[in-house]
Amino acid sequence: MHKKNHNPESSGRQIPLWTLLEPLKKPLKKQWKLAALTILAGWGKFILPMGVPLITGHLIDKILLQPANADTRMDLLRLGGISLVLLFFLGVSAYYRSRLAQELASNLQHNLRRRMFHHIQRLSMRFFNRHHAGSLGSRVSSDITYAGVVVDKGLIQLSLDGLSLLTLGGVMLYINPWLAMLCFVFLSGNAWVVRHYSPGIRSGRKNIQEQQSSVTGRAAEYFSAITVVKAFAGEQQSGRAFTSSSEQVRDLQVANSKLLGAFQSLSNTLVIACQITVALVGSYMILYYPGSLSKGDLVGFLLFVGLINGSVQRLTDSLIQIQDGFAALERIHDILAIHPSPADKEEALTPKLTGALRFEDVKFGYQKKQVLFDLSFDLEAGKTYALVGPSGSGKSTLTQLMLRFYDPWEGRILLDEFPLTDISQSHYRHQVAVVLQDPIIFSTSVRENIGFAVDDPTDEAIEKAARAAQAHEFILEMPEGYHSRLGERGVALSGGQRQRIAIARALMRDPRILILDEATSALDSVTERNIQAVVDELRGTRTVVIIAHRLSTVKNVDEILVMEKGRLTERGNYQTLKEKGGLFAELLEQQKMEKSEEEE
Repeated sequence: MHKKNHNPESSGRQIPLWTLLEPLKKPLKKQWKLAALTILAGWGKFILPMGVPLITGHLIDKILLQPANADTRMDLLRLGGISLVLLFFLGVSAYYRSRLAQELASNLQHNLRRRMFHHIQRLSMRFFNRHHAGSLGSRVSSDITYAGVVVDKGLIQLSLDGLSLLTLGGVMLYINPWLAMLCFVFLSGNAWVVRHYSPGIRSGRKNIQEQQSSVTGRAAEYFSAITVVKAFAGEQQSGRAFTSSSEQVRDLQVANSKLLGAFQSLSNTLVIACQITVALVGSYMILYYPGSLSKGDLVGFLLFVGLINGSVQRLTDSLIQIQDGFAALERIHDILAIHPSPADKEEALTPKLTGALRFEDVKFGYQKKQVLFDLSFDLEAGKTYALVGPSGSGKSTLTQLMLRFYDPWEGRILLDEFPLTDISQSHYRHQVAVVLQDPIIFSTSVRENIGFAVDDPTDEAIEKAARAAQAHEFILEMPEGYHSRLGERGVALSGGQRQRIAIARALMRDPRILILDEATSALDSVTERNIQAVVDELRGTRTVVIIAHRLSTVKNVDEILVMEKGRLTERGNYQTLKEKGGLFAELLEQQKMEKSEEEE
């Protein structure tokens, strides 16, 4: 029976951090040398500035508080030279830290973006029916960009600031353990603030990203349907719907800003409080416990506190940005956790195919609603068949099973005696071509559209397919011929021209099975007859399945299958079914009456 797919996206669980980072593990292993160099350069950038407090402390105690003489002049010159060397290496470290980190993030983003795109393409049609194309676009663009932040501001920045804090802590303990312990109390307070607020901020950022994807998807939907929006004067209605989605994003952002405000406020307050407390306690020690702390050490210690506070501030800012990255990684994980369906078996077959199809007691439906009932029939290789029936009878659903967009609930489909579920989907679909009633045209050139998914198509083969589809002449009339770009969804073409490009694309594959889903519905009668002649010429060379509404177009097929309410009710050739007086004859008579009324 039909099995429901578990949808990870619906789960509200907190995903463990190590699981979230899984998509980054493999690309990080490949880029480990670049990551190591980035961290090494970063250590230089963060550790070298620690020389400034040491130089400043020495300057105060050993030079400024001493009488001016040749020794102090030499000390001053020596400190100046050391400072210049320090500045040079600091500049070099900062350059490579920034450049290498960006290169590493870009490489990881490219790897993850490619993985996401390939994975999404393999998911089920049910998945695509639930998601806007615009929303999925944001998954492979903005989500990947956010995920890159986890590498730069997360893995690298945290390791750098972590080492910086440890080094600074060690130096401060050496200068004065009591003041150092006092600083650690404030650092512990900051750690609590991070732990307390991070989960809420991360959850809020994920909700914002989800809603932003919805806004993107809604905008893409209305823009792609702009003809309908304008024709029906629906700008206000679409505007209201878009505004409602945008308001939800705004409300989520405002709610999240309250958490961010509290987080940053507490963190900054603790940072300033640490500096003030150290200054007061250090001054008290100098005044009332002479010898416990020199003035130079106090100034140096305060500079070290400034460096620590700088690291804490960077960590705080980074953690805010990382929440966006973690939220994006959660969304990426949700997608990658969905298994492709239907899935190939581990040892899927790649047999040579002739195009013979058999349905055995096939049952199928969507969600819990059954659409097809106990379908059993054979389609012989090399013959031409037509699927006809009233709207909603299950014709298009049947072709989706033929393409293996779905697997049957019960029963099985065989191709040349091999169960379709045993055959590699990629291998099978290279043997099948489909032309839809509403053809999909890519915003590339005519040549790229016709040669889509064909390895190294030649100009001769593309022109041959275009001529066969009656498309060659109008293509030559275009500004750049076969290299003319067609715009999104072929906006530069008429309906009939789009259909002929789609037919040429199908013929280009030289398929064993050719499915025409109302493929000539948008053509004029002359072109339709020419295309029909092309289809007739294919008889005997491959299996052709025609889904037709106009019954006059299926006179020459070998056999007609009549469907009603998900069942196969009649089958036979045109003349036999016409004389039988069943559903086919009724549909034929109804179309004749409609045609007569139109002519009147």
